[in-house]
Amino acid sequence: MGFASSLGPLSVPLSLVLILVLGSSAAAPTAAQEDYVSRRAAAQGQFERAEALRATLEARTERERSLRDYENVVSAYRRVYLITPNAVQVPSAIKNVADLYRRMGEQFESRYFDSAIKTYQYLIHDYPESHYREEALVAIAEIRKNNLSEPDLAQKSYEDFLEQYPQSSLAPQARKAIAQIQSDKIQNAAKAKAAQAQAGAASAPRPSFGPAASAAAEGATAARGAADGGTAAGGAAAESAPGQDSEVSHVRIWNADSYTRIIIELGGKAKYQAARISDPDRIYFDIENAKLSSQLLHQPIEVPSGSYLKAVRVGQNRSDVVRVVLDVAKVKDYSVFELADPDRLVVDVYGPADSAPATANSAAKANAKPSAPASASSAPPASAPAPSLPRSARLESPPGAALGLLPLSVKASTFLLPMPPSPKVATAAAVPPTESLKSLADNIGPAPAAKPTRNGEHSLTRALGLKIGRIVIDPGHGGHDTGTIGPTGLMEKDLCLDVALRLGKLIARSLPSAEIVYTRQDDRYVGLEQRTAMANQARADLFVSIHANSSDDTKVSGIETYYLNFNASAQAMQVAARENASAQSSVHDLQDLVTKIARNEKLEESRDLAADIQESLAASMQIGKRPERNRGVRKAPFVVLVGADMPSVLAEISFISNPGDEQWLKKPENRQRSAEGLFRGIEKYLHSVNSLTTTISPSVNLPRSQ
Repeated sequence: MGFASSLGPLSVPLSLVLILVLGSSAAAPTAAQEDYVSRRAAAQGQFERAEALRATLEARTERERSLRDYENVVSAYRRVYLITPNAVQVPSAIKNVADLYRRMGEQFESRYFDSAIKTYQYLIHDYPESHYREEALVAIAEIRKNNLSEPDLAQKSYEDFLEQYPQSSLAPQARKAIAQIQSDKIQNAAKAKAAQAQAGAASAPRPSFGPAASAAAEGATAARGAADGGTAAGGAAAESAPGQDSEVSHVRIWNADSYTRIIIELGGKAKYQAARISDPDRIYFDIENAKLSSQLLHQPIEVPSGSYLKAVRVGQNRSDVVRVVLDVAKVKDYSVFELADPDRLVVDVYGPADSAPATANSAAKANAKPSAPASASSAPPASAPAPSLPRSARLESPPGAALGLLPLSVKASTFLLPMPPSPKVATAAAVPPTESLKSLADNIGPAPAAKPTRNGEHSLTRALGLKIGRIVIDPGHGGHDTGTIGPTGLMEKDLCLDVALRLGKLIARSLPSAEIVYTRQDDRYVGLEQRTAMANQARADLFVSIHANSSDDTKVSGIETYYLNFNASAQAMQVAARENASAQSSVHDLQDLVTKIARNEKLEESRDLAADIQESLAASMQIGKRPERNRGVRKAPFVVLVGADMPSVLAEISFISNPGDEQWLKKPENRQRSAEGLFRGIEKYLHSVNSLTTTISPSVNLPRSQ
């Protein structure tokens, strides 16, 4: 009793202390988990929205689904992972992304198959306990076997799957596929041996182009002359580092306002000879160390109406040479350049400077129309070309793949899917001037001569007094191509678009005499080749591509601006610069004033534009205690700059991989600073080439839009 009563008064406070201590310790994790719980709930909600979008997509017929529709669903599933990678819905979301990429590869472009494989591999590696692992392994093998024609890799993928899951319900399917691959290898080896024997027995090369064999034979003489060390009339010889035999599997054709682009997919590095022959007018390319896919050999290549081509013919001219012949009509000139990843040859044939393709109308000028690519993976029979189906209303405004070209669908290989237009050249709304440019120029008085370049020389642009009238702003990446993703999820594509639109507003407000053209104004994919093609089609005078940089070292930061480099020399024309200072011709009119623009012209002006942008951008973003490292002007072979007919640069406005830079760029006021830096650089360049003499309201205090 005494013992109990003596402890009694102490037991209550002790209990209270224990309750308070335990209670506070239990409450702490709850507060810490609040963000985690909310993220999981947000991920679940996002997954449900993505599922609803996919259900809506799959409720439509295949013909009614656009590339943009697929990309929207992919983005919805990707956001589940970006919210939190730990949500239970994430493995399913990742698998759905991979499945959708696979469908996009089947219905649109084969490059999506690579995205599908990488996504399946990510699921397997990062979520090894997922019950989707078996399906992902088999899906990779199926894509390699059925879609990419990689039997060796496909067989290895099936074997890896069987090694890990020999008792899986999918194992019989895998074993059957391996047996089929091995059987196909035996049959192909026998066919190759027979073909080799037949080729050896032949006394003369077989005709390459059927009815057009005479044209090919006629061009063969020129090809031999080029191979012996010279070039045929109008011919050229070029070579890349040759690797293994490449396979010519696709020929794609795309029309612009003043030229037609032909893309020949090589499948590997290759040498080539080129020449132009008259009567009839044609351009041919002999691609060495190359084989022609058997399907493409017998498949007619569709040439879009309104192009500068009459026909495109391909054939195996010799055992290791593929010949591509372009039958042309009213072509003034042509140019060739090579691109990598994947390897391809890009040919632009130009019509007369004062004419467009005969059948081109205003609609065709507004939207360049691609042709269906000739594909080795899916081809209609040569004797019965597939009919072109009418366009679907769902396909009027897709984001556009590279050059807006969509291969034949594997699932409907006997029909051509409706071809969507390439991305529209988006032009900013013009700001109506208060006075005509002519009256303003009259009031201003004599215009000063353009300044020399930073090297102290005068390019043709400056010598001829040409003016900048149309500026293309190119926000990098877009759609499924997110670009770099920062440590906390900021996507390069979103940052670039935001800064680009801000830049466009600044130009519209401060330089109303300039016309603004965007390669994209929303979250859509535009191929690298298509971006410069759009600028050329718009007859632009400047091309500015906006990107954010990335590095494996997250401490790296800074700004740098790139231009495409070619080796050539400049011509000094100081007197002409003074005499032509008042000219109001556009930079793009240079092709009419001078027969052929030297590559050095674009190099010199691009270098000056890059320097002006770099200096202004670095100064604009070097605020307060945040010193911005000026990494200078650099030169590199960016694909997006290749083939541009105007001064062009690529600005890396910061390193989004740097946590500090990422957080800084998340703030609207700092994005505005980036846009202002770009604007001031463009403005500075325009001053140097005397292109601001008719500007209505030069900038003084730039408005800060949020």
